[in-house]
Amino acid sequence: MKSDPQAGSHFGEGPRKPGLVPQSKRPGLSFVESIDWDRESFVYQSATAWDPAKDYAMMADGPEKESYVSRYLRSRQNGNVKYITALIDGDNLLFRPDRMRMGLEGGKEVAEELRRRIAKKHFLDPEKVDFRLRIFCNMRALAKVLSFTLNVQRNEFWEFQDGMTAMNHQTYFINAGKGHQAADLRVKAALAEAILDPSCYKVYLGGLDDYGYKDELRTIRDMGSLYEKVQLIQVPGYAVDSKMYDEYVHKAIDLDYLFLGKKEEMNARAAAEEEYTDEGRKRNSPCVFHHLTEVGCKLEEACTFSHDPISEAEKEELRKSLKKKKCPSIVRGDKCMFGDDCFFR
Repeated sequence: MKSDPQAGSHFGEGPRKPGLVPQSKRPGLSFVESIDWDRESFVYQSATAWDPAKDYAMMADGPEKESYVSRYLRSRQNGNVKYITALIDGDNLLFRPDRMRMGLEGGKEVAEELRRRIAKKHFLDPEKVDFRLRIFCNMRALAKVLSFTLNVQRNEFWEFQDGMTAMNHQTYFINAGKGHQAADLRVKAALAEAILDPSCYKVYLGGLDDYGYKDELRTIRDMGSLYEKVQLIQVPGYAVDSKMYDEYVHKAIDLDYLFLGKKEEMNARAAAEEEYTDEGRKRNSPCVFHHLTEVGCKLEEACTFSHDPISEAEKEELRKSLKKKKCPSIVRGDKCMFGDDCFFR
């Protein structure tokens, strides 16, 4: 027996009237303007949404609950309580692709390892330290780069973000948008606030490996804050080559096993670009995943390679041509996840 999609409400108050419940998950403007909210407010509700049918003043709810904000403020009444923050330009400092391909679990592991290593450096308990992680990037553009150069699929990238932000309520993965230096400017703004905040014990900076941050790095050094309050996750290439920063190079925290080195990233981009034409596509080239694997191609219509039928002889020729090329994972310095079943040598 088929159920009536119009029957029943979230609160069991009888059938919904046809025309009042939109077909899409999100209400349209016309629906929002016409709806009788006193009668139909139950259509879109969370567990904590206000229900006009309930008399909250008369509801016995036991002892008054302490709010989240109240608990947080109370926990910080002691002026000696300080936090450590990590500010990362995600467009410049990429996490290792093998971690991102792990999706949710990879994100959790990276976030916890960042907290553990930084807390350990300052002889703090990782479970008790107030660690705040902020990652700024152009998410759409970065997702394309990861897919194109490092074979990290979009869904893996989104799940990786979810895993990282699950560490605590102070961890943000922020989409800076596609404006000029959008991520850079937000990192700089957050950096300035952290330096001025007396409750901030240390600031860890990552992703400074372009000249856009050169002036900020010089300013921090001139203020005497470099290393004293601001520490580097990776020392920028231009800083390594400059005698001005000699004394700071060895003080940067070593997290290369979590992040991709700049040379590794450039090699990966070069290797990926060799596989493409000047237009960035090879629509006439057969898709390896579609033609040679049982699961097929995850990208389906979005794939830039051809899914047109080919003969068994052409498939065999495709296998032979792939065996002449070195595995992209090995080229990037990663371990091949396919082992002996890899199409490449």
